[in-house]
Amino acid sequence: MWQAIAEKVFTREVGFYLIFGISTTIVNMVTFQVLEHICRKKMGIKSYWVSNPIAFVAALVFAFITNKLFVFESTSWALSVVLREAGSFTAMRLLSFGMEQGLMVLFFEKLWPKVSGWWIRLLEKMRIKSEPERLYRFITKLCFIQFLVVVLNYIFSKFFIFR
Repeated sequence: MWQAIAEKVFTREVGFYLIFGISTTIVNMVTFQVLEHICRKKMGIKSYWVSNPIAFVAALVFAFITNKLFVFESTSWALSVVLREAGSFTAMRLLSFGMEQGLMVLFFEKLWPKVSGWWIRLLEKMRIKSEPERLYRFITKLCFIQFLVVVLNYIFSKFFIFR
């Protein structure tokens, strides 16, 4: 019974989506971190308002190409098909981007002031020498926010875009 469930859940499509979802997350996170390093000095806590949208665009382009070609094997390059897919893909990704940006506001601006003391003490106990807020942002974006984004984007892609 478990094998049958596993075979239905872990298909080639899901495996490829996970590989390219992780790759897209890497594109997003590397772009985000580089831009955060640059923007943080000038903008402070609000730097993600610049770095996250740019990282989103870089990841969007990468994800569209890899999803079309490898995950959902959409083979038509007819202009009308590509425009429909790209338009739907972008629209759905903008929804997940809105969720992502909203979660970043929640975690970075609302929760950080409340958990910063606890977080700093935790890092000290673990003897981690890092900028506490920067590490908090990285872990929150990677482990929580990006996970939700990947799941939501799979649902959008599977059922609404690359049918």
